[in-house]
Amino acid sequence: SRGLGDVYKRQVYFTNLFFMEFTLYMIKNYDWDLVMAYTPVVDNVYHQFLGLTDPSTPYYIPEKANYYWSLIERTYKMIDEFVGAILNNVDLSNTVVMLVSDHGQYPVKKVVYVNGILLNNGFISVDANFRVNITGTLAYTTYSGHIFINLEGREVNGTVSPDKYEDLVKSIISLLRSYKDPETNEPVFDIVIMRNESIVIGLGGERTGDIVFALKPGYTVSTGLKKDPVTGKAVELETIKPFISSTGDHGPVLPFYKELRAVFVATGINVKGGYLGEASSLQIAPTIARILNINPPRDAKKPPLFS
Repeated sequence: SRGLGDVYKRQVYFTNLFFMEFTLYMIKNYDWDLVMAYTPVVDNVYHQFLGLTDPSTPYYIPEKANYYWSLIERTYKMIDEFVGAILNNVDLSNTVVMLVSDHGQYPVKKVVYVNGILLNNGFISVDANFRVNITGTLAYTTYSGHIFINLEGREVNGTVSPDKYEDLVKSIISLLRSYKDPETNEPVFDIVIMRNESIVIGLGGERTGDIVFALKPGYTVSTGLKKDPVTGKAVELETIKPFISSTGDHGPVLPFYKELRAVFVATGINVKGGYLGEASSLQIAPTIARILNINPPRDAKKPPLFS
């Protein structure tokens, strides 16, 4: 695994170098008002190694933890170099530089196969190849945090009549709210709510699932189906396998946990020193708009962080 870490370390280096050089090329060769740069490497490295540094995970190996943490630290140093290169190539007397992350991560111990839970409880139908048979399926999850009812008149080949919709939603919510990890007897789901309740966490609308769920930290989700070769049933929970599954993740978990808090740092013209306090990612676009002296996004509901 150490050799794999060394290989991955080189990939991270060259990935970050590409994004840094590309950003510097734009800064130096274009007449720009706004440059948006990006590098994926902190996110990538946390996914790969974070759980290997945390004693709470079942695959933690104490004598290797410091090595994996050193890979994370090294990645942060590369980001420092990236930011430093930008600062060295702009004029802060007429420029604002903002460093923004979209989320943190938490160590992961198990994968939750939500469709597996639904299948084993009769809400999903599968064919002989263990693939979803949509014409016999009542509900399913297609992307993280959302379960859709296979509703007649809305879905192609819908199987659930509108008069059965509410009872079905309540039945699935009850199932998931009571679902526990059999090894620890702890709840796996943090919230399981109806679509019309999800406005409290910033969701809602037709693209939101009929049921919205969030997991407890320590769990991540898969929308796949996996057959247990012994029981023939669908796998519901599976311990993370490092270097095959992510050992760190950021969803679907409620954003209020401290492990998921992001970073915002700014410097340049009209930026006063000091601690801003807690901010919302919804304030980033309005802040950029204020700096550029343009209208904020049409649906922006948060104020700028500074003028």
